[in-house]
Amino acid sequence: MLDGRLGVCVVGAGERGTQHARAWESLGNVRLVAVADIDRGRAERLAEELNFDFWSTDFRSAVSQPGVDIVSICTPAYFHPEVAVFSAEKSRHILCEKPIALTLEAADVIIEAARENDVKLSIGFQRRYTKYAETLAEVIQKGEIGRPVMFRLESAVEIRPKRAMHDRRRGNAGPVVDGCCHYFDLWRMIFNSEPTRVTARGFTFAEGRKELEGIEELAPDTVALIVEHASGDLGVITVSWGLPPGVKGRRGSDILGPEGVILLNRELRVIKEGGVERRIGPFVEDALREEVRSFAQSVLTDTEPKVTGEDGRVALRVSLAALESIETGETVELR
Repeated sequence: MLDGRLGVCVVGAGERGTQHARAWESLGNVRLVAVADIDRGRAERLAEELNFDFWSTDFRSAVSQPGVDIVSICTPAYFHPEVAVFSAEKSRHILCEKPIALTLEAADVIIEAARENDVKLSIGFQRRYTKYAETLAEVIQKGEIGRPVMFRLESAVEIRPKRAMHDRRRGNAGPVVDGCCHYFDLWRMIFNSEPTRVTARGFTFAEGRKELEGIEELAPDTVALIVEHASGDLGVITVSWGLPPGVKGRRGSDILGPEGVILLNRELRVIKEGGVERRIGPFVEDALREEVRSFAQSVLTDTEPKVTGEDGRVALRVSLAALESIETGETVELR
């Protein structure tokens, strides 16, 4: 620690890295020590904007700066293992954006490096830190709309502006790995149950689009999937990141149960027989700020983070099972 404040290094100075840096800055008990990005201009701009002490195009140099206690990893997932292992070996605590990695083997390397070097490791499932999610879990687990339930999400948008989001091998591996993982983690929380099997079907609508030329292997970008849980509850997602520019489909989510429905937006609308409705909220929260605050507290008090590396691995396992199901046409067992 420098002058009584936790020292933070941010690796990746793009949109997400900038958001992390601003969240850390807002805490007050944090010093922005170093930022790194392979794009010199991005690293320099963010360092100047938020008064980082040091910037570099080499993450190793940034992570190694004196006074760094925590590293926020905000690179594409392909690079997470390299940055995380180096950070752990330098005794830096690690807040890593989701997904934890692109393979279970890489996830295990990260988890083991943190364990061997006795550093904290957390994965960026920011929904877990919200009163919204806590309240939703309470409503479901109290059985207000009965059990089992079906959580439904639909989202369809145009090709993502960040090419790496579509890159199966050297990026973030498409919506199933990069986006749906938030819900795979959230479902474990609100159902209080583990996933048991996954069935998925999908397409790559963006195949051949000039916006994605040069990517060796595109991830499936349009997918329908079902995740079954030990509790009997179902999570269902239909998602697309493959629509043409300027085209957007619907986005929305709800939860169906034998005794009613919960409509999900900024508030929870619990509707039961006869149209009797209870509204909870609205919720206005800064989830990322609460995530970094919680992680800082776990470092200061030497307690386990709210979201662990193992939690990141479970979500990745579900994502990879969905991709396997798309490839084989079979349901994939997780137990």
